[in-house]
Amino acid sequence: MSTTPPPVQPPAQQAFPQDAPGKGLAIAGVAISSVGIIIVPILIAILLPALAHARALAQQAAFTAKVLHLSNAASLYASEHGRLPSPEAWEQQLADYGAAAELVQAPSASESGRAVAMNAALKRAGMDAPEPARTVLFFECRPGAPLAGGRELLPDEPRYPDGYVIVFLDTHVKRVPPEAVDKLMWDPFRTSRHMRRSGRRTKMPPARPRWSE
Repeated sequence: MSTTPPPVQPPAQQAFPQDAPGKGLAIAGVAISSVGIIIVPILIAILLPALAHARALAQQAAFTAKVLHLSNAASLYASEHGRLPSPEAWEQQLADYGAAAELVQAPSASESGRAVAMNAALKRAGMDAPEPARTVLFFECRPGAPLAGGRELLPDEPRYPDGYVIVFLDTHVKRVPPEAVDKLMWDPFRTSRHMRRSGRRTKMPPARPRWSE
């Protein structure tokens, strides 16, 4: 009796899903990476100026606090000696009144050295000079400038966005825009003398008598 062998079954084909697991995640990752490559430089270009401005404002606030301390030291010196420190030696004279050398150093890393000068017109003057609220006492100066001078020692451009940092004779500190520098009082004694001279009345010749006919 012959037996019929069982039919040979063809090998089953391995079924592959149309969407392999993780394929969507890979596409999403590529898309996100591409978007990141485009957006990151744009964000950097937007944020860098804002960060630079914020850094400049922080440096300005720190420098303003330093020169305010310097003005207080000058006031203490004047109250004890009856006059302001000498414009040619104020840095050394104010050192004993808490005005350490770092108070007058350049506020940014790109500069070095002293960044403050004294108004040379206040030689032998006291804190009671005419119009102290308008009279310049200390001001920010260009690197390498002399210890004292006038507006010619100012930097070509203010170091900070709000203008030049100026200390006035009444010890208040203000940031002055470049266009307002000439309106400040740099030599109060010269201005006072000019005002006294201009205030004198000019003597008029006596009026000629009018004779009636």
